[in-house]
Amino acid sequence: MEIFFFIVNSKTGRIFEISAVTTGYRHGSKFYHFVYDYGDLMWTTYLILVFFYIDDPYDDMTGLYNRRGFIRAAEDAVALSRGKMNMILVRDVINFQDVNERFGRDIGDEAIIGISRKLYEKYHNVAEIGYLGSDNFVLCLSDINYQANSDPNKLASYVQSELESDYEIEFSDGIYQIGDQKMDVLLMIDRAIYAHNKTKSNYNNHVSTFDQKMAEEFSMQSYINHNMKKALANKEFKVYFQPIYDSHSKKIIISSIMDMTDRLDMPIITEGVENEQQYNYLKSLKCVQIQGFYFSTPAPKEEFEKLLLENEL
Repeated sequence: MEIFFFIVNSKTGRIFEISAVTTGYRHGSKFYHFVYDYGDLMWTTYLILVFFYIDDPYDDMTGLYNRRGFIRAAEDAVALSRGKMNMILVRDVINFQDVNERFGRDIGDEAIIGISRKLYEKYHNVAEIGYLGSDNFVLCLSDINYQANSDPNKLASYVQSELESDYEIEFSDGIYQIGDQKMDVLLMIDRAIYAHNKTKSNYNNHVSTFDQKMAEEFSMQSYINHNMKKALANKEFKVYFQPIYDSHSKKIIISSIMDMTDRLDMPIITEGVENEQQYNYLKSLKCVQIQGFYFSTPAPKEEFEKLLLENEL
């Protein structure tokens, strides 16, 4: 005998159907738990307990997938969609901390719940939706459905009405277009977050897509982060010095800030002097301290010490 369980998520109203037919589960509008012994009600109950309590894929506050649940759902969606689910989208509320500070955390939580509800209404038939914490949401969907359903202004208006205030809410999106479907979903999310962070320095554009330039930056950042400790342990870092010269004597100036202040009304160091013409011009302007390739390129510690000795300092 097949045993069916129907569980309602009180946050979203979603109904989950769990059937004692096999040992796996699928994501979407229905969830299936399978068992080998159709009559083993205790085993089925155990699977339910594990799924919803021990390994619960849902966030308690929003009713959306938590990070772990979203990763599983997105993995299945990407694998089964044959390339149609080709986008990871990270969305947040711009300056959401200000909402918490002005209206209080309880109102902020209500706003997050409202955003979650609206995202579910707009996307649940075409996307997997997750909540990453704070004011960060993540979706796995197709670029076509993103274009068709993405209207941050309507979502913002909805949240503003929830706050019962004229406080303006704005959203920003970071997008990663899925190329390699076998890539770890967590890495896809990282790339979408990296693209999203770029929107923080651009007040005119609240949507940023992970591109080739970002890929190179991301790769370099990952390489540095991965190798930093090893390089420090192996003393692989070298410090380079570029001396500052006196424009009259062409000697290297080594003095404290107080000493320079005593000698000059205003301490000025002219950088980037690369040829004699620049040097002569700056000298005519009575620029005293000069730095640049015309005198010396940046040098490691040993060479810099040699320069100091040659200048009799």
